[in-house]
Amino acid sequence: MPTQRLPARVTIADAAAETRPHGQSLIPVIHSGTAPGTRLSSYGARMQPGHVSNVHLHRDSDVIVHVLHGAAATLWGPDLRPLEHGPGQQVWIPAGLEHAAVNLSRSVEVVAIEIRTDPDANADVELLPELDRDACARREELQADYHERVLDGLVSGEMPC
Repeated sequence: MPTQRLPARVTIADAAAETRPHGQSLIPVIHSGTAPGTRLSSYGARMQPGHVSNVHLHRDSDVIVHVLHGAAATLWGPDLRPLEHGPGQQVWIPAGLEHAAVNLSRSVEVVAIEIRTDPDANADVELLPELDRDACARREELQADYHERVLDGLVSGEMPC
């Protein structure tokens, strides 16, 4: 008879933040260590203002990012195309796709939840340092554009998403 898998509850406040090799501050919540038998993992993510992660990929894992607070962009593919996302929006990053996370604001933290098809908490991360310089350049462009849109929104009374 197969072992019965049981639900698990983990309080994010009880888990410790860790800076991972890809430069992200993550709080591992659900993973094989806290929920034996799971095929998923989840993390709390906090990105300081102006931060850009190291470019990386997850060889075998899909990732879903759900932004709770702040404005972010995912740079994806070898040419690091930006995909902006904010509160209430989710982004799916397929396994094997190059990507980096950018906080678009120079003053507001991004808070997000990540869910992955990797139960072992980042076991399949591969860093791509040859793309990091390009990611930093893209961050500068994106932040300047974002701040211009915010200022325009303040003047017109219409805030950007």
